[in-house]
Amino acid sequence: MRIHRTLCTVVQTINRMRDLRAQLDGWAKRAETLPDGAPVAAQAKALRERVLEIEKHLLVPDLRPGWADNLNHGVRLLEKLMNIAEVVQPGDYRPTSAAEAAFQDLAARIAVQTAHFEALIESDLPALNAAIAGAGFGAIMLPVPST
Repeated sequence: MRIHRTLCTVVQTINRMRDLRAQLDGWAKRAETLPDGAPVAAQAKALRERVLEIEKHLLVPDLRPGWADNLNHGVRLLEKLMNIAEVVQPGDYRPTSAAEAAFQDLAARIAVQTAHFEALIESDLPALNAAIAGAGFGAIMLPVPST
């Protein structure tokens, strides 16, 4: 169950990252067309790239079905965690100590990336929203993860 809860958290975090990246793309495009919008566009693009770098640790962004992207770019943390779930699922017994150790390692590495993302949301997103509001453009809203 811990593996599935962690998987759920990772997928929710990835969905939030993608939602944020889409909003940042939209703001960058809109701000570029507005007078005095270049600084806001640059700030949105920079934040988008930082979010994308974090997402790249969790999975291959924009993975297309049927393509060998994960083979070309390496297996990421989400897929590794999914593989552990497949290994421990068949039996009605405790996971092996190796599976437990692998889960602990992956969970810790995932927690680091999730913490990086949350830190971006706490520090950089308010600064961008302030710049957007200061320019009179509006603000970015990000849904709160469900527990």
